Amino acid sequence: MMKNPAQVLQKNLKKVVKRKYDEDYIKYGFSWCGDETAPRPQCIICGDQLSNESMVPSKLKRHLYSSHPSCANKDKHYFKRCLEQNKKQKKFMKSAVTISEKALEANTSINNYRV
Repeated sequence: MMKNPAQVLQKNLKKVVKRKYDEDYIKYGFSWCGDETAPRPQCIICGDQLSNESMVPSKLKRHLYSSHPSCANKDKHYFKRCLEQNKKQKKFMKSAVTISEKALEANTSINNYRV
């Protein structure tokens, strides 16, 4: 008995699983970034973004132990502090860039006035 090729193809396609971020992943040094429907794990130490498929404890742990062995035995409070520090740095840099853009805009308008 011959099967319909469309049925065979549909059967062979894997279902794409979108993994959700679990707050316990902070103990492996990971936060998340991107879309809430398909978040991507982001390393708090180096900023590397892994694929959504990598959001499983074994892969997060492997990244921590292979890339940051000195941080492997840190507790989740250490990683929470690092995350907060990163957020503060991001906010500071964004405000510094915004001020520079406004200064550049003002400088450009003055130069246009002189010409």
